[in-house]
Amino acid sequence: MKNVKKISAVLLAVSLMLSLGGCEMLNRLDDKLLEEDESSLVGEYYVSSQETASEGQGTEADQNASGETDVSGAGGAEETDAVSDNSNGESSATDSPEGEESDSNASSQASSEDSSKVGEESSKATEESSKTTEESSKAGDESSKAEKAPRVQAPRLSGDYMGEILSETETAMDLKVIWAAKGGTAGSEQITLQFFVCSYSLGISERYDNELVVTTISGEETYYFDTYEVDKEEDTYEEIYVGSLSFTVSEAEFASGIDIAAHWNFWGSYSDKELEEVVAEGRIAPSN
Repeated sequence: MKNVKKISAVLLAVSLMLSLGGCEMLNRLDDKLLEEDESSLVGEYYVSSQETASEGQGTEADQNASGETDVSGAGGAEETDAVSDNSNGESSATDSPEGEESDSNASSQASSEDSSKVGEESSKATEESSKTTEESSKAGDESSKAEKAPRVQAPRLSGDYMGEILSETETAMDLKVIWAAKGGTAGSEQITLQFFVCSYSLGISERYDNELVVTTISGEETYYFDTYEVDKEEDTYEEIYVGSLSFTVSEAEFASGIDIAAHWNFWGSYSDKELEEVVAEGRIAPSN
């Protein structure tokens, strides 16, 4: 019995030991298996992570390449599309009614500006032509004035006796004769005559060999005188000096009276009346 108990105790102890050892061994085996599993898992995870990272990098690189390609392609496409759109826009603008209207307006404006320039040049040319005409007219007037003989002023007339004789043409133009008698030496009298054309506007050239017929108690004598031209544009009445003549008579002839007739060669018309000559006739005497 005792042996059996001892054997049982030994077996129990062995079984306990085995149990404890087995557990420990199992524990160690489990730990080892866990470590191997963890290493394996870690290795697989590491490998998987490396592969994932590699795939991620490849994917990212692909994405970047694709992105760059897409971006450049898209950008280029956008730029190309933009250029194409601009070209289309320009073509559209050119081909569109607004473009045509713009071109038409531009053409009209250009034509208007050209017409305006032509008008301005024509206006300037007209002004210059007008100025040239005015200058030519002024030059002509000045030349005409220069060509006109200056109006001769009547010398101062004085004498012991003075008087005047006027023609009677029955027009607005007449010949006036102003006379002066002044005693000279040896019982003579010097008679001086001044001739004036009295008229409104009048144009007449010089007249030569006009006759002055003088009648005294001794007989008849003829003298000749010339007259200046008359170029009077002003429509105002005026007496214009045209010439003079002097002759001598005796005191007796003068005392008895002198009849004169001045014949001025007019050869024209005035106030719608034909006048071959204008005659101023009258008597010169001390009593006048």
